[in-house]
Amino acid sequence: MNTRFYARVAPWCRSHPVATYVLASLLWTTLLYAHAVTAGFASYDDGPQIVQNPSLSSLAGSLKYFQSPVSFASDLRGSGGSFYRPLFWLSLAIDENLWGLNPAGFHLTNVLLHWLSGLFLFLLLRRLDVSSLSSAFTSLLWLGLPINSEAVAWISGRPYCLAACFLLLGMLFSERYLSRPAAKYLAGYCLAAFCALFSHEEGVLIVALSLLLIIAKRQTKSRAARMLSGVSVITILLYFWLRHASGAAGVTAKGKIAFFGLFFWKYLGWMVLPIHMSVERSTNTPPPGWSGPALAAWLCLALACAALIVVHRKIPKSLVGFAWIGIGLLPFCGLVSIYQGMAERYTYVASAGLALLVVVLGADSQVRLRPFVLGSIAAWALWGVYRLETRISDWSDAERLYEHSLQATPHSAKLHYNLGAVLEGRKDFAQAGGEYNKAVVLEPNYEPALAGLGNVDLNLGKAKEASQMFQKALQLNPDDVKAVTNYGTALQSLGEFDAAKAQFQRAISLAPDNDDAYCDLGVLLFQTGDAGGAILQFDQAAKINPSDPTPLFNLAAIYEKGGRPDLAVKLYERVLQLSPGDPDAISALQSLRTNSN
Repeated sequence: MNTRFYARVAPWCRSHPVATYVLASLLWTTLLYAHAVTAGFASYDDGPQIVQNPSLSSLAGSLKYFQSPVSFASDLRGSGGSFYRPLFWLSLAIDENLWGLNPAGFHLTNVLLHWLSGLFLFLLLRRLDVSSLSSAFTSLLWLGLPINSEAVAWISGRPYCLAACFLLLGMLFSERYLSRPAAKYLAGYCLAAFCALFSHEEGVLIVALSLLLIIAKRQTKSRAARMLSGVSVITILLYFWLRHASGAAGVTAKGKIAFFGLFFWKYLGWMVLPIHMSVERSTNTPPPGWSGPALAAWLCLALACAALIVVHRKIPKSLVGFAWIGIGLLPFCGLVSIYQGMAERYTYVASAGLALLVVVLGADSQVRLRPFVLGSIAAWALWGVYRLETRISDWSDAERLYEHSLQATPHSAKLHYNLGAVLEGRKDFAQAGGEYNKAVVLEPNYEPALAGLGNVDLNLGKAKEASQMFQKALQLNPDDVKAVTNYGTALQSLGEFDAAKAQFQRAISLAPDNDDAYCDLGVLLFQTGDAGGAILQFDQAAKINPSDPTPLFNLAAIYEKGGRPDLAVKLYERVLQLSPGDPDAISALQSLRTNSN
C-alpha cells in the first residue's frame, strides 16, 4: 500500500513543485506557529501600540500615519528620532476592524505574512536557477529558524514581516522584468518597493538586493538592468521626500564603520546558535571606535569573504547567500545609526541568506562528506525547531519571556523593569521591588524603575517612602502621568490633602483623556467632605472611559450613602454589566434590595 501510494504521489510532486511546496509549507508553518496564534497581546509594546491606540479603531483613523510619524520609545538606548511606517499601522487597523481586539487575528496575520515571505523566497530561488528541492529546503529552513520568532510571534514585530514580504515580492517582479522586460513588471516592482518602505525603513534594501539579483543573473550591462537600477533609486528618493514631508526625523548620531565586524559576527552567532534569546539586545551593542576585537572581527570577515570566493568556484550560489546576509544586516551593523543598538528581529531578512548558504553548502558538498554535512544540518535544524517552540511559548507568558531574556542580557535595566512591572501587576510586590532595584543598580537614573519602586512602597503601605521615590522619579521625568497620580495618592495617605489635590489636577492637565486621575481626585474630594465635587469628577471619568466600572461604582457608593438608593441600584447594575461577578457590586445590590423590602 505504501509503495503504491509513493509511486503515485512522487511523480505528481515532481511535476507540480509549486503546489507541493505550498501544501508542505502551509503544514510546516502551521505546525511551527500554531500555538503562537493562541497567545495574547504581549506586555512588550502591544498594549500602547494596539490595545490602547484609538487610532486603530477605524481605517480612516489609521490613515493619519501616512501624514505624521511616530516617535521612538524614549527609554531605548539610541538617539531619538521617529519612524514612518504607515502601512504597518494600516495593517493593524484592518485586523482590529476584522477581529476586534482579539489577539488571535493579529497573530494569524503575522504568521500568514511569514508564510507568504517563505513562498516568495521559494519562487525567487527557483527563478535564480536553484533546484526546486534546494529552494524548498531553503525556504522551509528559514521558516523554522528560531531567530525569527520575535518578528513573527510578537504582534508589534510585524513591520519586519511586512517589509520582508514586499521586498521578496519586489524581487520577484524585478527578476521577471530582467527576464522579460515589460512595464507591468516594473510597475509591480515599484509598488512592492513602496509597500516595503512604508512598512519599515529596511525597505531601502530593495536597491542592494536588486543589484545582487542583477549580478546573480549576469545582466549588469543590460538595458533592463540599468532601467531597474534607475527606477529603484528614484523610488527610494521619492520615499525619503515623502518621509521628510511627513516630519519624520532620523536619529542624530553618526554610524561608524569601525565596529561593523563586531555587529556582523554577533548577529551571525545569534542566527546560527540562539542558545539564549532576548527581546532587548541593546546592551549587546559593541562599544564604538577601533579596538583589538573590532580589528579581529574585520579580519575574520575578510577571511570569510576570501574563503567563500574560493568555494564560490565550486558552489556558485554560496556567495549569493553570504552576500544576502551582509545586505540584510547592512542597516543594523553600525553603518546606519538607528534608534536601538541591536535587536534579534533585525536579522529577519538576513536569515534567509543564511538558510540559502547552509542548504547550498550541504547539497553541493563533496560526496564522501555529504552524509556527515547533511546529518549535521538536519540535527541543527531540528534543534532550531525545538528552540523556536520554546521561544514561542515564552511569548505567551510575560514573566517567562523576561526571565528567559535576562539569561541572554542580564545587564538590561529595561528587562528588569518590565519583569518588575509584570510581577507588580500580579501583586507580587516583594519580587517586583527586587527587579526594580536591579534596574536602578544598572541605571541609577532609570525613571520608570524609580516610579515602580514608589508603586511597590505605596502598595505595601509605606506612603512616606513611596512619596520620596516618586519625587526622585518626577525630577527625572516631570510629565510621567502615572507617577504624578501615584504621588498624589501617596500624599493623600500622608494626610497632605492640598498637595495631593494639586498632583491629581496636574495629572489631569497632562492627560485629560485618562480617567485615573479624575477617579483619584473624586475619592480625595469625597474624603474631605466635598461630595458634590466628587460626583463631578466621577461623572467626568465615566464619560471619558465608559468601559471602566470604577467611576460608576464610586458614584453608586456616594448615592447610596447620600440616601439615593434608586440611583445607586442603577449604577451598581451598570457596574455588573461591565464587570460581571464583581463581588462588591453584588453585595451592595443585595444589601440595597434587602433594605428596600
